[in-house]
Amino acid sequence: LGLTFRFFWGMPSCQGSACALLASASGRSCYFVLEDPIQFLLDLQKPLDCNARYRNVGQVLVREGETLKSKRVASLDAGHLLRVEKQSGRRVYVHFEDCEVKGWMSHINQLGYFLLTKELDAGHTAAGTVGASEMKVSYGAAIELPSMRCDTEIE
Repeated sequence: LGLTFRFFWGMPSCQGSACALLASASGRSCYFVLEDPIQFLLDLQKPLDCNARYRNVGQVLVREGETLKSKRVASLDAGHLLRVEKQSGRRVYVHFEDCEVKGWMSHINQLGYFLLTKELDAGHTAAGTVGASEMKVSYGAAIELPSMRCDTEIE
């Protein structure tokens, strides 16, 4: 069809996050506001694969419990290999392979940055990858949003 889409996501405000979807050939576009963009991303994703290996791409804060108010276990810089054992929304219970740290962390932070990438053979990224997970439905097309390095601790 030769149709190209461009997606723009604005900064969050008290109203939500403004989004625009522009279509090249059809001249049709839409504009909408997401009240909770993080939940929107979570709703579109498959759960993380508990059999896969992941790597944190930014600094992460690991906590004892699932809540953001629980005791801090560790703060780790980017680059550590880990396995996901459980998932609850954007929070995951992980086991870091190289430093024996276990605990809960966010795989998407409060600003919408993806904090994990999935370790794949030969460095290839799977079509439909969003951060460390995959979209629930692809409709024969792929969307690929890379993880973004964030050097500050934001859960």
